[in-house]
Amino acid sequence: MVELLTLFCKGFIIGLSLAVVVGPIAILCMQQTLVHGFYAGIACGLGVATADGLYGAIAGLGLSFITELLAAYQFWLQLGGGFLLCYLGIVTFRRTISTAHAQPTATRLLNMYISTCMLTLSNPMTLIPLSALLAALEISSSIDRSLLMMLLFAGFFCGSLIWWIILTTAITFLKTHISRRTLDMINKITGILICMFGLSILASLYWITAVPVCVNPA
Repeated sequence: MVELLTLFCKGFIIGLSLAVVVGPIAILCMQQTLVHGFYAGIACGLGVATADGLYGAIAGLGLSFITELLAAYQFWLQLGGGFLLCYLGIVTFRRTISTAHAQPTATRLLNMYISTCMLTLSNPMTLIPLSALLAALEISSSIDRSLLMMLLFAGFFCGSLIWWIILTTAITFLKTHISRRTLDMINKITGILICMFGLSILASLYWITAVPVCVNPA
């Protein structure tokens, strides 16, 4: 029992550590909270937490066939993610923020959840540091694989979600103390940053295609 609880706590800490890192998805989640309110931020955070949990379970189980499959489609995954970030950045830049808390519909919240989850999953390179971290933690091989997968997923998911709840709550509170003009300025800066992240992802694809493939002549 102690061993299982320890495994969950390890996953929780890594999930929390991953969520704290500021990247394009984090900026997008914060922007959605500013525009659409608390529940929108939670929906986006749930999407990120789900993706982190899935990658954590894959890395912990050492599912090489899934890792190889994701690596094979890395170009297309990042291409789609890069273009989507550029699109979201442009839309964000052109949007004005209302200080009123108009709650989005359930369908809109579901779309936010799915889009952030897919965006997070579009970066399979996340598996590399995760695999290294989990290897350093020396996970016991005596734990059943199904139970191991569930515990790692739950740990990563809960750790990531806790951070998003804290961050979303703080942003929702701050929104009520910021002027409309300042909110619009923050929104435009956010849009530019999201678009720049998208462009950097698209630019990095050149290096993926430029790497020569070594073929064994035998």
